This record gives sequence, C-alpha cells and structure tokens, in this order.
Amino acid sequence: FLRSNQLGCEAGIKLISLLPHSAGASGKTLDGLFLNFINVFVSLVENVQPHQQIVLPGGWQQPDRTHICLYIIRNCGDDRFSFTVCNTGRDGLEYHPCKFDQSSGKQQRQLAMTIWDIPASRIRDSTFWVLLFRMQVYPHKKNNAEFLYTKLLPALNDRPLMSNLELGPSEFHAPPDPIAAATYID
Repeated sequence: FLRSNQLGCEAGIKLISLLPHSAGASGKTLDGLFLNFINVFVSLVENVQPHQQIVLPGGWQQPDRTHICLYIIRNCGDDRFSFTVCNTGRDGLEYHPCKFDQSSGKQQRQLAMTIWDIPASRIRDSTFWVLLFRMQVYPHKKNNAEFLYTKLLPALNDRPLMSNLELGPSEFHAPPDPIAAATYID
C-alpha cells in the first residue's frame, strides 16, 4: 500500500517538471510542449491501476498572480475514479464544504474535497485535462476558482459539487489563517 502511494507522489513530482511552464517556452513552442504533456499525461492516467493514485500539480495562473493546490486522482476499481482538490490557499475554499466544530464553535472546512464516482471514460478523456492544465500553463484572468469549482469539477461526474458530500469519507479542519494563507503562494 505504501509503495503505491510513494509511486503516486513520485509521479506528481515528475509531472511538475514536465508541465510546459517549467520550460520557459512561449508561443507555438509552448503549444507543442503542452500538447505533448497532455498526451503523456492521459497515457499515464490510462495506466493507473485499481486502488492506485497519483498526486498532481494543481492551481491556476492569472496575469498578476498564481494559486497553487494539489490534485489527487485515484482509481477506485470497477471503472470508477475519484478526484480530490487539496486547497489551503485563499482562493476556492468558499466552494469547499464547511461545518462548525461542536466544542469550539469555530468554522471548519473540508480542505481536501473529493469528487466521487467518476466514470473511467470521463477521467481518461483528454478534454478535461486540457481545460484543467491550461489554467496552469496559460495565464488568463478567467483562470480562477469559480471556473474550476463550478464548471470543471461538476463535469467529472455530472453532479452538482455539493452532491459529492455523502459519497465518501471526509475530514473537516480549521481553515488556514487568511493572512498566513496569502503568503503560501504569492
């Protein structure tokens, strides 16, 4: 079990180095590198074995700022996958489920939010991955939490985002201090 998790983390580190923005390219060269990355990545996803997972670089770039998070895809078996967004930054947490701690009364958030019951055919389709990774490679003002959480994530299993709450385990934690969170990535 630990070996497969180690491989999933190592794959994530390798993917970070393969993302085209790491190469400092632009124009048609960047486009070619991006297309190559997507082809390699989709091939990798097609080979994720049941109960294996991969950690992915996540987030988005705008012209004046960047937001970083992590994604985890997991093959749950029976041709079903899950996709988790791990977000502790200042953008996007408003889309993560919250509750109040019964003993302290403080707000807690699901910092790792999972989309469950994703058909294998959907997770292996390059369309989703092009739209997701484009947000990291091509800076644009429309690359933001709203696009990720209201458009991309619900498309994975054709369900509203919050309908995933009862489909699998979840943990709630105190969200990071907003001032401290602002220094994580900018």
